[in-house]
Parts: sequence; structure tokens; C-alpha cells
Amino acid sequence: MKESDNFLITFCIVARNEENFIPLLLSDLLNQTYKKADTEVVLIDGCSDDKTKSIMLGFRDKHKNEFFDVKVFDNPKMILPCGWNIALENYTGDAI
Repeated sequence: MKESDNFLITFCIVARNEENFIPLLLSDLLNQTYKKADTEVVLIDGCSDDKTKSIMLGFRDKHKNEFFDVKVFDNPKMILPCGWNIALENYTGDAI
């Protein structure tokens, strides 16, 4: 791959009721050294009873212009494999 080629990386985060931990994870994502313009973020919320989804939406709204894209989806089945299926159906990157 040439230096001028863009390689789009997708970070997928599938979570349910993780309001105490997701801010730290998203902070780590912001501190990555890979170019944000070549990074897509796919956030999947499993019908959380806490502030997880609002944290995800706030991250999207605050950082959507820094990253290639930031998407937030619902996982109505609430279980991790179903959340990953949603992520895999909606990512556009070259690698996850």
C-alpha cells in the first residue's frame, strides 16, 4: 500500500449498561495515534438502563467531524453476539 492510500479502520464497541467504563474506552479511542480521518467508530447499545447510550450519542455529536464517521445503533436483542451482528452489518472500513 502506498503512503497516499487511505486505509479505513473501524472500531466497534458493543455495550450494555457500561456508563462507568465507556467514557474511559472512548477516551482511549480519542488518544489513538491512527489518523481520525481514517477511523470509523461504530457504537452499539444493548438497550441500556443507564447513561451508556447518551454517552455514545454525546461522543458522536462532539466528535463526528474529527472521525471518518461515528455511528450509533441499537441492539434490541441486548446480547453481545447480536450486537456484533449489527456492527458487522454497518461498518464500512477496510478492517475492524
